[in-house]
Amino acid sequence: MVIIDLRGISDAADYFVICTGASEPHVRALAGDVVATLREAGHKPWHVEGTESLRWVLVDLVDIVIHIFGKEARGFYALERLWGDGAMTRFDNSWTHEGDSGADVGDSGADVGDSDADELSFAPLTKSLFDDG
Repeated sequence: MVIIDLRGISDAADYFVICTGASEPHVRALAGDVVATLREAGHKPWHVEGTESLRWVLVDLVDIVIHIFGKEARGFYALERLWGDGAMTRFDNSWTHEGDSGADVGDSGADVGDSDADELSFAPLTKSLFDDG
């Protein structure tokens, strides 16, 4: 998973969050978990699209846009290359319990197309994106 900081680069959003599902059911589950976690935290998405095709689900929070790709679509659209001027933070693709402090942050050295995203929880991520400081 990657977060791209677009502040000062684009007016489209402040951040892009990009991840990959291993299959269509996995993309659906990730999107459902993201939207549910956001709503539980009091952040209603402005727009959600792509839930029918499941190649690329977009969850738009205006300042933060979450892109949940299928494997082929992620490689095809290559948002990391397109928005390569933004500062990128890579998260290890590891599962965390909600009680854990969160995913390890750093450059995992993984290629953009690598995905073990089926082991990913969005709860720590959404908390850290909306915390002030």
